[in-house]
Amino acid sequence: VLGWLGASSFGLGILSALISTVLMSVVSLGIMVGLLSALSQALLGVKLSAGQLLRALAYSQGANMLSFVPGVGRLLSLWTIVSGVAAVREISGADTQKVAIFMIVGAVAGVVVAMVIGPIVFGMLSIF
Repeated sequence: VLGWLGASSFGLGILSALISTVLMSVVSLGIMVGLLSALSQALLGVKLSAGQLLRALAYSQGANMLSFVPGVGRLLSLWTIVSGVAAVREISGADTQKVAIFMIVGAVAGVVVAMVIGPIVFGMLSIF
């Protein structure tokens, strides 16, 4: 009985961690895309909607599908940076340098949001 209780509590811990990670990722992505959409006019000179940015960034994440491959996976994940800059450059028509700065601002915003929201979400779901 004690073994079953220990295994079930460990299972709920994994489930809680999975739910909180997905929730944190979705919230962080939403805030990052919203912020980039608001800053697009000032940084790129073109007003981009959140939908346009989300679509471009979603297409650029294709290289992450191969990140599980040992050794090469990490290198292939770096292609996401290049494809993300290229995707936003295509939809905005801005210079590559401006788009790279724009994407760096978005990455920093995403990290800051994850650092603020992460402990809150993990704390809320730790009771499970």
